Amino acid sequence: MEKYANLKPWFGLGSKIVPEMERKEILIASRANWKIDAVPMVGRYRGHIIETDHVALVRSDTTKVIEVVSTSWRPVQNETLLETILEYQKNGLLRIEAGGVFNEGQEVWFLCATDLTVKVGSDVVRGYLLVVNPHRYGYAPSARLLLMSEDNSALSVRLDNPRQGIDQKSHRQSFDIENMQTNVDAMHETFDRYAKLMTEAQKTKVDPETYYRALYDIPDGMTDRLAATLDLAKERKAKTAWQAFGVLLTLHNHEFGHGRSTRLYSVWMGGYAKFLDRALRFSVASKLGA
Repeated sequence: MEKYANLKPWFGLGSKIVPEMERKEILIASRANWKIDAVPMVGRYRGHIIETDHVALVRSDTTKVIEVVSTSWRPVQNETLLETILEYQKNGLLRIEAGGVFNEGQEVWFLCATDLTVKVGSDVVRGYLLVVNPHRYGYAPSARLLLMSEDNSALSVRLDNPRQGIDQKSHRQSFDIENMQTNVDAMHETFDRYAKLMTEAQKTKVDPETYYRALYDIPDGMTDRLAATLDLAKERKAKTAWQAFGVLLTLHNHEFGHGRSTRLYSVWMGGYAKFLDRALRFSVASKLGA
């Protein structure tokens, strides 16, 4: 764990945000100081200009088209989402710790620290709220809970019952600052549920190899990924479900995948996030005793 303990939770792929920063400074530091303009798309056919029901989403700073969507799309500007978070920072509920972008601006994110912590065995797990503003077709502003271990490995999970919070806000609706409160409430509910699950995992004995083979669906033989997992589990002397899961958490956050940016995106909101959530539940439910 010490190998990764001094890393930033965002792996240096975003920028550090301090409380003294003004809104404009935060946007600049996060590389999100631009707007999305919805530009009508037209075509030329036999000398005529043909209108379409689509618009191009264009970054105001680079004039780069980052997505094509229907005319019913209502862009949520980065500044609008940031204003929402800052309102809750004023009340002491959240503290923006970092901000950044993925995929040339298709996703703008802000990582917010909270006062949520739980001790699991010898580990202290901290709760973060990840707020994402996607400028992509089929995606809406969302919030996820990041459960951060001491080696800065994150388990990213959807919020319980977001109801009409920003996690459920369609780009076809107007964005309302009041939606954030629902997500803050859901964050506490979700953290409490996962705190119980992690505590139960720490009390559950497992045989690491049996657990990993069942999870990876590798009943026989060996793969590089399974070998790396078993080696770290042996090094850490993993005996409980939480310890065995912690090995997966470290490897998927810091070692597996193609590059830091791809890995972080997958851990926070992609395939790794789904896999790790399933892995934690499975470690307890499977009852693969040692």
